[in-house]
Amino acid sequence: MEFTKIQGAGNDFIVIDNTRVGLPVSKLSHLAKVLCRRKLSIGADGLIVVERADGNADFKMIFFNSDGSKAEMCGNGARCVARYAYDNKIAWETMNIETPAGEFSAQRISDRIYKIEFMKPSIINLYGNLDIDGINYEYSYIELGKPGVPHALIYLKNYKQIESDELYSIAKKIRYNKIFNKGANVTFYDIIDTDKATIKTYERGVENFTLACGTAASACAVTMFMKNDNISSNISLITDGGELTIDLNVTEDKIINKLYLIGDTKVVAMGKILDEDL
Repeated sequence: MEFTKIQGAGNDFIVIDNTRVGLPVSKLSHLAKVLCRRKLSIGADGLIVVERADGNADFKMIFFNSDGSKAEMCGNGARCVARYAYDNKIAWETMNIETPAGEFSAQRISDRIYKIEFMKPSIINLYGNLDIDGINYEYSYIELGKPGVPHALIYLKNYKQIESDELYSIAKKIRYNKIFNKGANVTFYDIIDTDKATIKTYERGVENFTLACGTAASACAVTMFMKNDNISSNISLITDGGELTIDLNVTEDKIINKLYLIGDTKVVAMGKILDEDL
């Protein structure tokens, strides 16, 4: 079974073209759990499976987290699979991708830079409060697409100065808080300027901090723009794995018409899967 490993801003993915392999859907979750284990297998944040589209899109993207759970969508994964599709002549420089969260377009900007027109927010709750170990955290809750990818976003100034174990503990308690009926990806952000912020995301399914998360970056940009009058509609999000740009197309009264996620991709490896645990 052939695979390609691609990373985008530090989010790394194993990509398989199932139109050639023909694995049954029932086997894909197990495949993700085995292959994504770091040190024990290839290792990745997730598995991306390319399938034939049910509708008029160029292809369908199915995404599995490293724990085998199926996710609605992955932003950096979408940019990476767009590059895979172009490099393997599945699609041209502009393409449409079908996902469980809806259909969206992707565009090749250069050899490594890819841009996707992301799903608009379907749920926006800018002001919520959570008590974690006696400390109040104000959060915003954003879902992108339908069904929505859930994100809890917490403005936490100088979060980088907090011990990593403590930040992990806070994120995990928020991620599993009963207020989020399907759990939530948890992002801490610190605003640097009117068009820039640093972010750190604890991802569902990975159950840990990752170097980047495209949907989290998009949700964070939406939150920043809607909560602050002086924030730009073109925002750079600095992650541990690199820089992502979110471009918001908005009306005068701050209604978001379109949302674009732009960033680098990098092909890491191509080869054959020989994992004997399969």
